[in-house]
Amino acid sequence: MTTEEPETPPDGGGPTVGTNWHSWAALEASLRDDAELSDDLRARTLDAVVVLQALLGDEWLGQVTLDRPILSLFWNRAEWTRVRLCALADGLTAINRLPGGAQLLGRVRSEQEAGSALLEIDTAVWALTHGCTVELALQNARG
Repeated sequence: MTTEEPETPPDGGGPTVGTNWHSWAALEASLRDDAELSDDLRARTLDAVVVLQALLGDEWLGQVTLDRPILSLFWNRAEWTRVRLCALADGLTAINRLPGGAQLLGRVRSEQEAGSALLEIDTAVWALTHGCTVELALQNARG
């Protein structure tokens, strides 16, 4: 951690001062310690974090910059963000099973493409849950 980085997330959520909040372990600790979460939502969110870590990678959370909107889902302590993390884990799991899903998941990891990829995932998941067939268009390599 550099001296310019805060020890807690900008919104004041997350782990206490002195911990590396750029880690999955810190996120899990924060969720376990959150007295405002119901036991059910805590358990579901902790399960979702395991899925997200597996899909996004062990190092991904530590590489996310502070200005990325997706970061607020991980450190904002509002109940809706916990519900959204669960939905995100379910959505990424469903999309990852489709042809082209791995490529779309890769776009979520990209600093430049995450926003559009998340919108595409939300749209595809909505369609899947409403019985529609979803075909993801594979993008050509950029060059």
